[in-house]
Amino acid sequence: MTDDGSRPHDWDFFVSYTRVDREWAEWVAWQLTEAGYRVLIQSDIVAGMHWAERMAAGIARSVRTVSIVSQDYLASETCAEEWQAAWRGDLQGKDRRLLPVRVVEFILPPPFDGIIYTDLFGIGEEEASSRLAAMTKSAASGRNQPDAPPSFPGKVTEGTEKPPFPGALRSRGDSESGSLPAIWRAPPQLATFSGREDLIAEIRGQLAQERTLAVTALHGLGGVGKSQLAVEYIYRHATEYALVWWVDAEQTAVLAEQIAALAPRLNLPVSGVTIDDADAVRDALRRDRSWLLIFDNAEDPMAVRRWLPGGAGHVLITSRTPTWAALATSVYVDVLSPEEAVQFLHSRISELDHRLAYEIATELGRLPLALEQAAAYLEQTRIPPEVYLRRFRARRGQMLTKGVDLAYGGTVDTAWSLALDRLRDVAPAAVFLLELASLCSPAPIPLGLFADHTDQLPSPLGPVLSDSPDPAAELDEIIGALLQYSLVRRTDGSIQVHRLVQAVVRYRHSDGRYQKRADSSSQCIDNDRLGHADSHHLTVLVKLFVNHLPADLQNPNSWPHWRPFLPHILAVLGTADGQAVAPSPSLVWLYDHAALYLQYLGQFRDAWPLFERALAIGEVSYEPDEPDFASLLGHVARALQDLGRPKDARILFERALTITEDIYGPTHIEVASDLSNLGAVLQDLGHLNKAAHVFERALEICQATYGSNHSEVARYMDNLAGVLHDLGRLQDAHSMIQRACCIAESTLDSNHPAVATNLSNLARTLQDLGRPNEARPLFERALAIAEDTYGRKHNVVATRLRNLAGVL
Repeated sequence: MTDDGSRPHDWDFFVSYTRVDREWAEWVAWQLTEAGYRVLIQSDIVAGMHWAERMAAGIARSVRTVSIVSQDYLASETCAEEWQAAWRGDLQGKDRRLLPVRVVEFILPPPFDGIIYTDLFGIGEEEASSRLAAMTKSAASGRNQPDAPPSFPGKVTEGTEKPPFPGALRSRGDSESGSLPAIWRAPPQLATFSGREDLIAEIRGQLAQERTLAVTALHGLGGVGKSQLAVEYIYRHATEYALVWWVDAEQTAVLAEQIAALAPRLNLPVSGVTIDDADAVRDALRRDRSWLLIFDNAEDPMAVRRWLPGGAGHVLITSRTPTWAALATSVYVDVLSPEEAVQFLHSRISELDHRLAYEIATELGRLPLALEQAAAYLEQTRIPPEVYLRRFRARRGQMLTKGVDLAYGGTVDTAWSLALDRLRDVAPAAVFLLELASLCSPAPIPLGLFADHTDQLPSPLGPVLSDSPDPAAELDEIIGALLQYSLVRRTDGSIQVHRLVQAVVRYRHSDGRYQKRADSSSQCIDNDRLGHADSHHLTVLVKLFVNHLPADLQNPNSWPHWRPFLPHILAVLGTADGQAVAPSPSLVWLYDHAALYLQYLGQFRDAWPLFERALAIGEVSYEPDEPDFASLLGHVARALQDLGRPKDARILFERALTITEDIYGPTHIEVASDLSNLGAVLQDLGHLNKAAHVFERALEICQATYGSNHSEVARYMDNLAGVLHDLGRLQDAHSMIQRACCIAESTLDSNHPAVATNLSNLARTLQDLGRPNEARPLFERALAIAEDTYGRKHNVVATRLRNLAGVL
């Protein structure tokens, strides 16, 4: 006994942790022991000891408890007993009995939010050791030490092929010389890249500065080579990163999906909800430092800001807009210097006279993209450079007589016009394909869109492919003609057209009204406002999308088919909105299903404008009594419900129900579906008696259609039980939901999500009936099914956790 009568302490620190965070716990314990403290950690309890008694003794006979805090730690009942024992012994925190250490960023719940804690994530080992030393200031020692110090969890072990988080990526400089990072997505390096050494050095200087997050934005004219500069930088510095990930950032609606694609590469649980998975990726990156994200062709700083991970990694942005000062340091990318431009032309055409190279470069404004096109034209046609220069100047003169401002756009137009005119004579099918691709996004376009639907392609492209004994080989030849003039890029199974090439092609295919951006500082062809593109081409693309993409978006297996086409669909629909494109059921279908796809990904606000446009076009494209129109009304109504607008949703659900009843009669199963939708929105609005009546009618129709023991009957019973519960008729609700559970269990797999929904609702009713002990195992089983179905980060899992927490 001590002088004050208390029991002596055997340890200075007891390290409390859950199995997921063992690496952190062992690192912390080692640091404390090295500092001379006596430390007890779970791994010190070896064979022959009584685990529970040893842990209890450790908690009781340690001066302080260090809690390795994460979401998993707080979810553990065993860990709760450990930290609560320390907390209860020092509620005022005077003796600092409980020392929380966060190893992942998240908002701490009570009581941890009121206790001073220490963060060890997102920093280097030296800084972490320093923070730990500052937190702990007492001495004495003794514990079962390993033979060598455990590796710091913020650094991956040498040779790991696919390191997991936390802190799992290689530190800069760890990878082998010349090798690419284990996690990599970037365009191929350009063999023709030259010059720009000062800019590459400037980028490196900006990113290498010590800061929490290094963000650098490359901005300048379209076609000036910002993306190519970024590609060159990442290849030169690839060995300094464990992760390099390229994001096409022009369309904000597809940002989340590209970020979420990193989740499986980081060994993160994949929930299937894009926003949740993307947030999980962002949180994981925040905890490490050896990564580089590239947001290419970004125009909206706020959209990019949403996905910046924080932490200590690097972000590189390319953009035509200069407004990045609040978010990033800027590097202005100008046209090539006269020397660099001449050097580039000489690298492609060695026999080119220096004076001619200088004159051609000057005529092209020393714009890298235009120089590339000129070199390709000269290589392909083999005409003398002086002839090319003469033709180029003659074309410029023609454009000047039309009053076109050539400060920037005219130069580019002239550079490509020569190649397009030649191709139109020798390969008209290639020009038609280029015109279609120029109405899409600058992202890669899967070739299956054209190759799989030759019957939907008009002349001159369709007949050439249809009449060929080998359409795939014929398509390769057509693309080859475009490749020869550097008008497209080809990747595995895709073609890609630069936005400036798209702009020129669209201008030449428009009605001649050449429009430029109002922002004279950019002097850039506006890819979205180049006059009226041929509505015929837009109609062709709409039909291709409708025929190529699966309609059943409730099935997650269809989502990968939609993923690569979404940027192109959004581009086509955006152009169609400003063109004289006739309303049609196909156009409505594309708006509606693109919106449904975004809705299933959890991007409700991105989906809503498409739903709204689908409804506007549907009002004039469908007859008022068409089933497809009723279906569209239901889709838009559910979107309104998701956006918290139940009153507006009710109006559309009622319209859909009226149409369905007129078509099928009052007892058809489609009517039951519309009744169910209407009942749900009435319940949201608090019209519980009306909702109960509507649900009862839907259940009667369903039972008459399927019999009394069908899984759909269980679903309708569940709906009715829910509103009975809200009406306070708990016994009636209990009887009905219990019956629904029995039907679902007998007709569906025991781990089906619908079974989990029934179990959760039954548990809720039991809880409100004052029977929490019966409710708890049902909530726990519903949670287990949800985690097994969706992963641990899905919003459905969050709901199940909240339900279980309520009964606990």
